Amino acid sequence: MNNSVLNITVSGFGSATSTEPKEVNLLTWLTSDKYRHQVEAVRKAVTKEHRTELKKRLPAITPSGTFTRRNLAGLVKHSGLICLDIDHKENESLENFGDLKNILSKIENIAYCGLSVSGNGFYCLVPIERPDLHKEHFQALSNDLRRFGITIDQSGSDITRLRFYSYDPEAYFNHHATIYRKLHQAPPLEVQKVQKVQKVQKCNIAFSETKNHFQALLKLLTSTGTDITNGYKNWFEVGCGIASEFGEAGRSYFHEISRFNPGYLATKADRQFNQCLRHRYQFTIKTFFHYAKLAGLTLDRITIKNSGTIAGHRSNIFTDAAKII
Repeated sequence: MNNSVLNITVSGFGSATSTEPKEVNLLTWLTSDKYRHQVEAVRKAVTKEHRTELKKRLPAITPSGTFTRRNLAGLVKHSGLICLDIDHKENESLENFGDLKNILSKIENIAYCGLSVSGNGFYCLVPIERPDLHKEHFQALSNDLRRFGITIDQSGSDITRLRFYSYDPEAYFNHHATIYRKLHQAPPLEVQKVQKVQKVQKCNIAFSETKNHFQALLKLLTSTGTDITNGYKNWFEVGCGIASEFGEAGRSYFHEISRFNPGYLATKADRQFNQCLRHRYQFTIKTFFHYAKLAGLTLDRITIKNSGTIAGHRSNIFTDAAKII
């Protein structure tokens, strides 16, 4: 498919020890059965040592980009994709692990999901909005999946990481996967200026409670996909309130809140937040609380989805996965 999100060029390597890359079409790589028998030999290997040795002989690719050499300095172009590894040994608490591919296929951002080389795990490919913020997207994806009790291998944050050839005749493909826009939010910087502290203390909520209140409502907003920025006035005032409270550290929050608006564009959101930072508008974090309340987001709705555990929801914990991610 010419218009597939997977129809792109990545770098290929002859084996784990190869240093000379060649251009490989990712979609062709994913659908080829050329090395099927080698993969089957890996899966039949009795010992871990033998399995590892056979695996190293397989060809591999760097799904996140093209390189002149397999290091960051050799990066030619990011592919716009992140690779996620989900190993069974790190997810033994999931009773329905064997069904995970079908479950992940419900998430609109997953472009591909197939068996790993060993056959004991899965790997996924996800298109991202900001390739220059690879690690921030990866951590956000990791956090999203962790909410469902799924642990992903953190080595996926490495742009240069190899993905060995694997074979899965029943792999899942979504050629028109939705681009993943969420970025990991660094904790807001502690307020150090006395003037800032005094300003916050004027609120009827103590500063620590204000921050916790904001974080709790933001989590509810993202988990429900609620848009509180409908109309320019709402969007502008929410942005100014976030800028007033967090300064530059609030930029990622503003993107997170704005992305649920159908007209969201990262570039427009950046320009708007720059405007909010540049001028001292008379809006505070209370503005965010106000619009959140109008949208029905209040603390009494947070019956702590944290209290739900994997053990208590094994049969249907992924039902709303597409909405969350």
